[in-house]
Amino acid sequence: MSPIARTVAPITSSIEPAVVVGNIIAQGMNLPPGRVMMTYERVKIPSSGLFIAVGYLGPSEQIAARSIFDAASDSEVQELLNKHDVQIDIMSIIPDNSARLRRWEIPMSLNSLWARNYAAGVGVGLQPLQGSMTDTSGLEAGGYINRYTTRAVVFAVESRTLPAGSFNKFHVALTSAQAGSSATKTKTIPMEEP
Repeated sequence: MSPIARTVAPITSSIEPAVVVGNIIAQGMNLPPGRVMMTYERVKIPSSGLFIAVGYLGPSEQIAARSIFDAASDSEVQELLNKHDVQIDIMSIIPDNSARLRRWEIPMSLNSLWARNYAAGVGVGLQPLQGSMTDTSGLEAGGYINRYTTRAVVFAVESRTLPAGSFNKFHVALTSAQAGSSATKTKTIPMEEP
């Protein structure tokens, strides 16, 4: 992946990482609308031809986090870098063999120059090599579907900005007592602004 030129902070991913992967596959394989879908969404599976399901595999892993003070805007910028494992299933209903015949197009689509530029433009990083392509046809009841599964690793920065003025909204309560005395005094003092 070519590095993204940054001045202050990384670009926050503007599109969900799994959707980015799906868009790349649809573009790279020149698929018509309705052939690439998110896993577990209510969509009509085509009765013929190729279709692809894209979804998250396991939890996202937090790689790095930081909070910085941006003096120019008097705000706090919080950033979290997440690693996502995205599962990709390419399928076709037998006797259509297009899933078996075109499975190699998925890693090629994800490694294309267009894919890297598109992903970088929306704040998502693609790992150069994806997982191996596994024949998972046997998982389907009765062997009616050609199915091949792989995974892609993507990185995305999530970011939010909070007003820095919230830092001086807290008060400190000081409790003091003289030595040998049971009497105490409590005084509330506003914290100093940064």
